[in-house]
Parts: sequence; C-alpha cells; structure tokens
Amino acid sequence: MTVFVPCTVLLAKAWRDGGLPPRLVGYAATVPMLDAHGLTPGDEEEGDFTALNYAATAALSLWAPGDRRLVLAIGREARHTVPRGMTEQTAIEVGAVQLVDPQWRSVKSIFADEPAAAEAVVAAHAAVAGRTWPDAWEEPAIDTLVTGFDLLWYVPGELDALAEEGMN
Repeated sequence: MTVFVPCTVLLAKAWRDGGLPPRLVGYAATVPMLDAHGLTPGDEEEGDFTALNYAATAALSLWAPGDRRLVLAIGREARHTVPRGMTEQTAIEVGAVQLVDPQWRSVKSIFADEPAAAEAVVAAHAAVAGRTWPDAWEEPAIDTLVTGFDLLWYVPGELDALAEEGMN
C-alpha cells in the first residue's frame, strides 16, 4: 500500500536525520475510500491520485512561509485512523491511515509544488487556517491549487536540493 503523508521540507529533514514525528498520519486508496468515491480496487491509480491530493491539502496546515509543502509517498503497512478534528465517516471517505513502524527508508518518492504555485499555496493555506482540510476542501483557493498546479515528483535523495531551492 502506498501512503501519502503530508509534510514539509523541514519536517522531512528532521525525520530523515533521526527525529520521528509521534504519529505519521497519511492518506491511502483504501477499499472504503475507493467505495466512497465510486471506484473499484482496479482503479488504484485514480485512488492514489485522490489520496495524493488529500495529503497535499492536509499539508497546508503544516506549511509556513519559508518552508516548502511536500507529500511523502511511503510504501508501508498502515491502519485506519481518525485524525483530530475529523469524523469517523470523513476519515473513511478520505482514506486516513496511520503508518505502522514508519522508517525513512520506506519513503519511495517526494512530491512538491511546482515553483509557479507559490501564491496559490499562500492563498490555500489561508483558506485552511483554523479548520480541518476536509472542511476547507470546497474553498475556491483549494480548488485553484489542486486543479491549477502540478505536484512534481522527486526521489528521496533530492530532499536537500528541495530545501536549497526553497519556496514561499
């Protein structure tokens, strides 16, 4: 299972360098999530894309100016969880999971905003402020970010380069 974990450059570097967040909550194309979106297990690619976008939106609450919003794609066992502020039903629909025994070496890839998304990230961050990301999902600023800009793919070894590039 691929779990898409909301993150930032600063948090990812801290984890890679030996620190570990107490709970790594992510989003995955679980069977209940696929069902909630009218997808089947054969639609895993579309389910993964949906989970990636959910994680990217959740990462807005972690982001701060001077950092860079990331999503970590991690191949690891995970179990259902209900993130703080989210209902059980919403957690099922968005495929919320907690990683079991997360290890940095399990990070398969990193997704980061394209540079042109900088202003859209700031606007979307403001739209999420003080709310859970599912509550802000319908906000125009979120839609603009999700539909108007790409998340670029990187290998984990490029984390330091992403940090040097900076953004926002």
